[in-house]
Amino acid sequence: MEFNISKDFARKLGIMLDTGLINYKHYYLWCDEIIEKLDNPPYWIIELATTKFLPSAVAIVNKYVFSEPFEEFNNSSGLYIACLFIKYETRQISWASFLFSAGNYKDGAGYWGKLDCEYFYYRLNEYEDSNYSVDIEKKQQVDIKNEFRSEIDEIYSHYNLFMPYFKKYVKN
Repeated sequence: MEFNISKDFARKLGIMLDTGLINYKHYYLWCDEIIEKLDNPPYWIIELATTKFLPSAVAIVNKYVFSEPFEEFNNSSGLYIACLFIKYETRQISWASFLFSAGNYKDGAGYWGKLDCEYFYYRLNEYEDSNYSVDIEKKQQVDIKNEFRSEIDEIYSHYNLFMPYFKKYVKN
């Protein structure tokens, strides 16, 4: 089996970890498989295989991603929002939590990429003021999914790669 362990892939893995979209139950067996199959597995994979603490996992992956030789990445902001959106779609968080987390992230990130923090905070206020109307939620969900469609599709392809490992992990 061929493994994609490029810096770009690792960056997306780091974002999925940072948002809490995935955790050690998703990556533990993936790391083990890489370690078993490669004669000389990357050190960051070995390190990742030995930690369950999410902030440490993020630090391990990001240390690799932002090491020499340096690479330029774009669209991290949209990928972060996509991870939060997938957490909503997979029922890990509520719509209000998605809007708050997206707004909070964009507030800290400044205006980087699509939409600013006010976009998400405005929709959160609208949703709260409607007494959490299902109709408002559905409309907002469609609008945001359309705005971040390519990023959501990109993250889903990576997320789905880890799902068989997650299912195998929780069965054991």
